Amino acid sequence: MNLPKPLFKRKMDLNPKQQAQVDMQLQKHTHDSYTVDIELAPDHILKEFSVHKDVFRPDITSAKYLSTWLLKNSDEYADALVIDMGCGTGIQGIVTALYGASHAILADVSLESVANAQKNIDAYQLADKAEAIESDLFEGIFDEAKLIVFNHPFFSANYYEEIPISRSMLGGEVLIHKFLEAAPEYLRSDGKIIMPYLLLASDGNNPLIQGPKHGYNVSQRFSVNIEDGIQHGPYFIYELKKQS
Repeated sequence: MNLPKPLFKRKMDLNPKQQAQVDMQLQKHTHDSYTVDIELAPDHILKEFSVHKDVFRPDITSAKYLSTWLLKNSDEYADALVIDMGCGTGIQGIVTALYGASHAILADVSLESVANAQKNIDAYQLADKAEAIESDLFEGIFDEAKLIVFNHPFFSANYYEEIPISRSMLGGEVLIHKFLEAAPEYLRSDGKIIMPYLLLASDGNNPLIQGPKHGYNVSQRFSVNIEDGIQHGPYFIYELKKQS
């Protein structure tokens, strides 16, 4: 297979296929702000969903599969608090607020993402059920949730300082461990974490591999071989529960 030369400075901890995937994602995220209808399931469409410039695009990435899973499993957060960590556009938190959560906290370190999430909260008239906050992981959160959703960066290379959107794709080797170490303080005793993963990204940020290192039981809740959008290949959604 002949892979294209990297469009961006090569990350030494990415193999050629991973680098090509990251290059393509970065290229596809060079866009102006727009709105889009996102179909999660028949008769369940997020109309005119806002996606800002420099914010991860849920309509063409695996984020849409996670949103659909949350829609179909709404009984797991019904009448409970949900934290959407690294919320981006806020799509995961918006879905939980629409389909049964008592409240959703949409948190992101990016101010542009927070503004994007707040715009969608306002557009869907969810001001009484959701809030968007600037937070570096849990630093701005003081509640315990039944469900924490983290659509974390899959690739374990460090992000490009000069490209803000790369933080949504490149998490380095520290972020997932900081998250997993801190998360139990913000979970109810019956709470759980939901994290997806794209197999192409290898083991560094894979919840199935890294979760047990922090005392979690990890189970697979969903799998699919993605062929649409810009993220292709085996994709999984994992549930993490702290070992008793």
